[in-house]
Amino acid sequence: YPATCAPMLAYEADVYRITEPDRITVLPENLRASDYPGLGVRYQKFFLYFAPGDDPALNARKCDLVAQVGADCARHGLHFLMEPLVYDRALAPGSPEFARARPGLVRSAVETFADPRFRVGTLKIEVPVDLAHVEGFGAPLMSQDQALQAFADTAAQARGVPIVYLSAGVPFDWFEASLRMAVQSGSAFAGFMCGRSIWSDAIGIFGVQGEAAMRDWLADTGLDRLRRLIDAVT
Repeated sequence: YPATCAPMLAYEADVYRITEPDRITVLPENLRASDYPGLGVRYQKFFLYFAPGDDPALNARKCDLVAQVGADCARHGLHFLMEPLVYDRALAPGSPEFARARPGLVRSAVETFADPRFRVGTLKIEVPVDLAHVEGFGAPLMSQDQALQAFADTAAQARGVPIVYLSAGVPFDWFEASLRMAVQSGSAFAGFMCGRSIWSDAIGIFGVQGEAAMRDWLADTGLDRLRRLIDAVT
C-alpha cells in the first residue's frame, strides 16, 4: 500500500453466501479483532443486511451482533466501519415500490447505527435515492427537490458519526451525479467508497483484450473516474 493509504480488512465470512431468510452476517472462523493490530490493520469493515420493518426480535439480534463487533473494535483500538445495506421483504430491489421506500429505509438504518452503543467510527451507507426513479435520470417518481431532501434527511440522522456513500455498482455517471446531489443538498458527509462503479467496465476489457489492456484502462479511464469523484465532493 502507498504510505498515505490505510489498509482495511472486512470482518465477514462471506457476504455473498447469505441466503437464509434472516440475512445475518456470518463472522469469520479464523479471524478476530485481536488479530488486526498484528496484521498492521487499524480499520475493520463490517457488513449487515438490515430491514427496519423486520421482526423486532430479529433486528435486536442483529443490533446485538453489531454492538459486539463495535465493542471488540474499541477494545483493540480499531476504527469500526459499519456498512448497513437495507432491504424490505415485501419489495423487490429496483422496483418503483422499493424506490419510494428507499429514502426511509436508509434514513432509518443511519439513525439506528449512529447510536453510541454501536461505537461506529464511520457509517458506509447507500445513496438514499434510486436515480432510475428520479426526475432527470429515469422514470420521475421523485423530483429533484425531493431527492435533495432525502440526502439531507439521511445525513441529519448520523448525529456526528461520519458517513461515506457507497456506489453499489451503479453506472459511474450516476454515482458521480449522486455525490454532486449530496453536496448540493447541503448535508454533511465525509466522502465516498467506490469500487465497481470505477472498475467494473475493466472486466470486459480483460476478457477480450487481456491483462495489459485492462491495466492501461485502469491507469487512464479508471484513474480519471476517481479524480472526477474527488472533484465532485470537493
